[in-house]
Amino acid sequence: MSAFPRTVRLVKPDDEFTRGWAAGDGNVIQNLGFGCAIPHVVWVDATGKVLYDQVLVAQSGGAYLLPVHRPSGKIALVRAIRAVVKDMEAYRRQWQAIDPKNADQVRQFVLDCSDMCRFSWEVPRGMAQKWESLAKAGKREGQEETRYRLTGNPASLGPINGDTTFFPHLNEGFWCELELSATDVPEDKLEGIGPCKLVSLAEFDQMVDSQEIICAPTETVLRRFERRNPGVLR
Repeated sequence: MSAFPRTVRLVKPDDEFTRGWAAGDGNVIQNLGFGCAIPHVVWVDATGKVLYDQVLVAQSGGAYLLPVHRPSGKIALVRAIRAVVKDMEAYRRQWQAIDPKNADQVRQFVLDCSDMCRFSWEVPRGMAQKWESLAKAGKREGQEETRYRLTGNPASLGPINGDTTFFPHLNEGFWCELELSATDVPEDKLEGIGPCKLVSLAEFDQMVDSQEIICAPTETVLRRFERRNPGVLR
């Protein structure tokens, strides 16, 4: 049985657990360590009509990395903990019981929401450092998270936007050859990523159907790789 941490409170900007989140200028929440800012933006046309009114999660941009193990015809996935509900029907019932215009009720809803945490099997990913290209970031993240060695230069699978409502930046998908030997790239132990496992195409589809895989970019990079490299995966 897997135990998930329960949300017991909403953190404040100066909380010790926020790892750098703070209130910035105006209406911006930011984390300079992560290179992330969340402003509230409104775009209007020449007549003053509102075209867009949302918060934007603005980041430096990063990479999704598909690790391909050619000898077995499998890909490597890593397990992450995500704040995503497991039972959407229960979530909807709880949401319908509150007044979404009441900020206090919405905050309490987040605190009380049933099963607001789950495991998700995904391809490695992460944000690029200032000195990194997206390809280098993808290879570094792939080795940090799988704990295996990646060889050669990552090949692009094209741009990917994880959420067209809230993300103004484009990440890029890549694939790289995986060797089943230990990497010397240090592990980022703060992320809580792992373990890693090799997955066949049939196993991947089963994991999608069982909702072990809920990450859209993971399926996107796999399908793009299959289309461009037929017969490699099996």
